Amino acid sequence: MQKINHIFSLKQWEQVQDSLSDLTGMAVLMVDYRGVPVTKHSHCCEFCRKVRESPVLKKYCEKCDSHGGAEAVRENRPYIYRCCFGLIDIAIPILSQDTYLGALMIGQVKTEGEKLESIVTLPDNMEIQKQLKGLQSDYESIPVLDFSEIRRSSDMLYQLCHYIVEREKKNDFKVNGGIAMRKAFICPTKYVQGENEILNLGYFVNTFGKSALLIAHPDDVERVKDMLEETAKRFQIRFVESGFHGECSRKEVLRLQELARKNKCQCTIGLGGGKAIDTAKCVAEGHNLIVVPTIAATDAPTSHSAVLYTTEGAFDDYAYFKKSPDVVLVDTRVIANAPVRFLVSGMGDALSTYFEARANVQSYSAVNAGLPCGYREKMCEKARGTTAAFALAQLCYQTLMEEGWKAKVSCENHVVTVALEKIVETNILLSGLGFESGGLAAAHAIHDGLTVLEGTHKYFHGEKVAFGTLAQLMLENAPMDEVESVLDFCLSIGLPVCLADIGVEQISDEELMQVAEKACIPEESIYAMPFPITVEAVIAAIKAADAVGLAYKRKAVR
Repeated sequence: MQKINHIFSLKQWEQVQDSLSDLTGMAVLMVDYRGVPVTKHSHCCEFCRKVRESPVLKKYCEKCDSHGGAEAVRENRPYIYRCCFGLIDIAIPILSQDTYLGALMIGQVKTEGEKLESIVTLPDNMEIQKQLKGLQSDYESIPVLDFSEIRRSSDMLYQLCHYIVEREKKNDFKVNGGIAMRKAFICPTKYVQGENEILNLGYFVNTFGKSALLIAHPDDVERVKDMLEETAKRFQIRFVESGFHGECSRKEVLRLQELARKNKCQCTIGLGGGKAIDTAKCVAEGHNLIVVPTIAATDAPTSHSAVLYTTEGAFDDYAYFKKSPDVVLVDTRVIANAPVRFLVSGMGDALSTYFEARANVQSYSAVNAGLPCGYREKMCEKARGTTAAFALAQLCYQTLMEEGWKAKVSCENHVVTVALEKIVETNILLSGLGFESGGLAAAHAIHDGLTVLEGTHKYFHGEKVAFGTLAQLMLENAPMDEVESVLDFCLSIGLPVCLADIGVEQISDEELMQVAEKACIPEESIYAMPFPITVEAVIAAIKAADAVGLAYKRKAVR
């Protein structure tokens, strides 16, 4: 995502900001899209300085800043309002390519006779009143300005910010040869899917050599043992079984890399679910990798990334490689024989792909596809998603709506149908390419937040992402017909639509705060949404999604 420091040289701007504060008689501060200050506070009055230092009063001040910035973005012009202490503040939005980068916050003055909206109300309690009484003399010393002066200053600063942004956009356009930001699209070298496709696995091993390290859970190997033996015989190749311990840990990766060296394996195969595939990615380190998913529960098989865990199973770190897998081979007969819950969960993961890619397009955000294109090593700039990636994300959603229920029924009956083939491709390929080259947003961030709740731990990734998608739709105030289409789809195939559906029968305000705070940590994908994000807004979206989903579910039962 483009940031405010790409537009403003902040050190130089602070000098300009001081002069503007002198000129207007108002305090000036610049904040980023999260409401976090990026400059010093020019001429902050004594009253406001003390308020911002008070643990009791500070949060109300920050709420005013956050709500003021959000209103300025919504109206796309300066928003003049009274803060919770009765002072005049102005939020001036800074936007580029329809992306909200931050705001210039000015004010800390009084005016007389002008009725303005007060966007945050202080609670009436003794501690607040006591602190305000101690600040009375500081409050009385705050200058009073004529409202016409305040309006002129607001318009001047808005025009100045707009001029700087437009000038920088033109410079950026020239520097990059007419392209404001690079784009990137990544994908596996080969994707092949079909019934009994594992019988052709030996062909792809042969493109690298005659021996392959096979990383798979023993149960998964047993399920496809006959096909593995047949393809090995047909193509004259050798599988070196790994004795995979079931956890993608650094220790296990090192053990398997040594095993591959000793046996002179010329490629690595990850066969099974997420842990086996992630381990194979880490062992291969971007070289000669074949991925063979035996379930269609997530869109991870096509990606260039993996998740590392400790030997005890706790999260360790993310791992990124120089490219996506060389081959992704999908046997739809094997997937049709797997429990249907895996397929449904994969549809839940895929459900978010279009909505998150749409948010990335609107916010002009960078996507993960830029990482193996020079950005991971900080040798090249970030990259945003391509038109092709967004088109795939749209097709992903369209196919889910048209084929999802039929595919579920097919899987329940362990038959490979056209609908099942389409949904397997949707869950693995369309969603995989869509998320990595189209971008993630609020749905996955809210999923990550939900993991702090113990009740959600027995639910699959895609099941929690489905609820996260509903929460994202609430967060962006999506049209109700779109929300209802998603709800109808979820209910038709058995995806969660409320918190109780993911093991959360009751949730306290403190727990909701923990969920929202985790969803809003600085590195999360939620900031790809095309508007300011606050913890309070995420809490409201989760509550709304839960209430709407529960009501719709009850209505459907009747």
